[in-house]
Amino acid sequence: MASSTSLSIPDETLTNLISYLKAHKITHSPALYFRRMPGRGIGVFTKGSIPAGTRIFHVPTAALFTTSSIPFSFASKDLRFKIPVHALLAAYLTFGITQERAKQMHGWTATWPTWDDFSGSMPVFWPPSTRKEVFIESSPGAESAGAAKQLHFFALPPTLTGTQNSPADSMSTGHSSYVPLLDAQLAKLRGHIENTATLFPGHSTSLRDPQSAIHKAYLYNWANINTRCFYHVAAGKRPPKDSNEAMALCPGMDLFNHSDSATCHTSYDRKGFYVTTRVDVAPDSELLLSYGAHGNDLLWSEYGFVMDPNRDDHVPFDHVVLATLSPSDKKALSDTGYLGNYTLNSSGICWRTEVVSWLGILTWTQWHRFLQGKLDPQALDRAFSDNVHPGAGKRRKGNQGHVAPDKNSSVDELMPSTKVKKRQIAWLAEITRRAEDSINGLLILSDPSFHDQMMRIFSEQQSTSAHGRGTGANVQKGTTTIEMARLRLCITRWMQILEMSHKAVLHLYSTLPGQNVEASAASLKMELLRQRYHEVMQHD
Repeated sequence: MASSTSLSIPDETLTNLISYLKAHKITHSPALYFRRMPGRGIGVFTKGSIPAGTRIFHVPTAALFTTSSIPFSFASKDLRFKIPVHALLAAYLTFGITQERAKQMHGWTATWPTWDDFSGSMPVFWPPSTRKEVFIESSPGAESAGAAKQLHFFALPPTLTGTQNSPADSMSTGHSSYVPLLDAQLAKLRGHIENTATLFPGHSTSLRDPQSAIHKAYLYNWANINTRCFYHVAAGKRPPKDSNEAMALCPGMDLFNHSDSATCHTSYDRKGFYVTTRVDVAPDSELLLSYGAHGNDLLWSEYGFVMDPNRDDHVPFDHVVLATLSPSDKKALSDTGYLGNYTLNSSGICWRTEVVSWLGILTWTQWHRFLQGKLDPQALDRAFSDNVHPGAGKRRKGNQGHVAPDKNSSVDELMPSTKVKKRQIAWLAEITRRAEDSINGLLILSDPSFHDQMMRIFSEQQSTSAHGRGTGANVQKGTTTIEMARLRLCITRWMQILEMSHKAVLHLYSTLPGQNVEASAASLKMELLRQRYHEVMQHD
């Protein structure tokens, strides 16, 4: 390990960071350095090759920022039992830290994201209008009402908000414990603010006032703690039941970015935190950690970014599947432990969705045997074919043991597996429709002529209504950076959802006879939408 002076120094902020690391005896491999990346903040990169198993970063325990860093004059021992660790750390950084200590920490905290970074990327800080159904007219300049087409869609996907196209169409699986990601995070933030206001009455009024400087500073510090902490249990202490109560900020180490294919891993002991390479790392490569096997919805809500590609990404679509089932179907699924938690990922639909797909296609006895692994669906197709054409299965059986396609397409369509696949295609078609509606609506909002409507949805100042066209007399002209960042993140996430659905549909089409026309039409439609998406995302 070397001192921090060997790191590359591209600007004053990183120069001050290096001085801070050196002063706090935070050491690192001489083969790494910090680099700014446009749109992504700061990352850690290699100067030369680093073999697997190399310890490249060490943050001593004394350099960590934890509740132990907070003096008892600010928070007594009794108070610490009444407030979440996250809330306490945010409170101290907001109105407890002295100017002298804040100045000492500035070499490190200056590398943290700005408030605009958080505001533009984390939906928990977005106006309520982004969580509601949006209504716009596609021809705002048309003189007659008949010339305008009204569109309705959601800016944020239901995987975050739980909202749907109608009150009866819910993300809920029937389990009262289900809470959408964004709802859970909003409840956590509001709870922390209220808890802090109650325990620190001298700041209660300011904390509860969204316009106050104290409230805004608390949100900023809360966001930094939410996105930059590592799991840590002090030596000699028992792990808490809630992992959120085991938090530590690690200077310098918080600049390692996330990947679903991490090249490094973390560990800690009494002496502090360590970063060690998992694989051989080539020169000029970014050194990456894993924040967990998280899909993009969780990464977006918790950290303010989405990855593309992300092998851990998935899309829950309980709302689509459950809307097609009868009460007796839902009871059967509940009794067998298969009610809800249906997901789509880059490999297609999950096993739980496969199970519900066969419900109603098989008899009850067959379905239960299928769950137990005692019934092969391909055997059902062969039996069906033999019943339609006695002896045909034996005559047409190929080297792989599969029944060759029948020339009579109507017979193929009656195959049990064909019915199942068409059912799955119908579910995916609903996901596709919702994604396309939202993408098309959001792409329209990205046009400068729709600036006023875009601001009503994505701006705090103009979020009183998400309906109608209006003249936007009190809306400033010229799209702002934060609102456009929010809009683009929404488009990107919906496109990821659409790409997953499209891939799964094409795979199912490829396994069915006579679906070439449908597959070609879907591919053409997808390609046109991709072109529009890239045009908008590449536009400054």
